[in-house]
Amino acid sequence: VYVMLTGVTVYMVLLVCLIELFKTVHNTKNRNVSVKVECHRLLKLITISLIYGIVLLLITYPEQFFALLSSPTDYLKRVLWAVVRPGEHASVFEVFYILFGNGVIAPLPSFVPILDGFSMLDLRTLQYNVLEMIALFLIYSIVILSVFGKNRLIVMPFLLFVALSFTFHIEYHDRGSLFLYSNHLIFPLFVCVATGAKRLNSKTLKILLAGVIAIACWSSLNMLSYLNTHIESFV
Repeated sequence: VYVMLTGVTVYMVLLVCLIELFKTVHNTKNRNVSVKVECHRLLKLITISLIYGIVLLLITYPEQFFALLSSPTDYLKRVLWAVVRPGEHASVFEVFYILFGNGVIAPLPSFVPILDGFSMLDLRTLQYNVLEMIALFLIYSIVILSVFGKNRLIVMPFLLFVALSFTFHIEYHDRGSLFLYSNHLIFPLFVCVATGAKRLNSKTLKILLAGVIAIACWSSLNMLSYLNTHIESFV
């Protein structure tokens, strides 16, 4: 668990550094700002971000932080074990489906029987109905719009972060628990959605939002109905 928590913290620091890097490129390209001044600003901000990240790790996970300092080799071995330990390894398609599907819209649920006649809710089915697939299509259509707009430099660090995260999780993921990572891309993806939505006229945007919200409400009600039916069958 501590490996995943540490990873999420490092992820956020990485995202901040990417944003500042692209901001530096934008400033030097479009604002006639001195490259030397911008590089100094970038170095300063990255240093501050790294310091904040280290302090956050120290406050949140002090035992792991001091374990890294006292025995970095053993700590790195444990991290490596978390990555390469044996077990079922998910395919690229499954990783893609979890990060870009489950992180936006929850799939159809199922139940997994456990001990003593109890069942556990399982959201790893990777199954969507037609309306949910339409909602995903609309959302990612807006993301694509953000890439071709005049503000595309704004979304580039977020898209790069998404690509790095996807590539990383193809190799590193807790066996059988990919759903743990489904929320990693929510923030960068919806920044892209917000940026892409600026290219739409007001009427089109309202229609798209109304459609996505209606599908989300219908999907939620459908899931609640499914859960009530299933729970009643166990009573």
